[in-house]
Amino acid sequence: MNTLEYHQAILKRVSFDESLLKKELEKTVNAIAEGEQAKLIDWCKKELDMKWEQIATALVLQKKFKVSQLDKHQ
Repeated sequence: MNTLEYHQAILKRVSFDESLLKKELEKTVNAIAEGEQAKLIDWCKKELDMKWEQIATALVLQKKFKVSQLDKHQ
């Protein structure tokens, strides 16, 4: 089981609680490689719903922005 699959299993288990799901989704975005981010977004759309696809997309973009800001300051 790779990192993305591990986090997907957790996301499915906590999907009953929106607050917990959002926290776990944030952890997932921070834990997975950049190349897995699109897979996560697609998975959210298929397994959760459009709302969570949009939240995942926003979290990925937020992470990319933070990384780009760190790169500018180095």
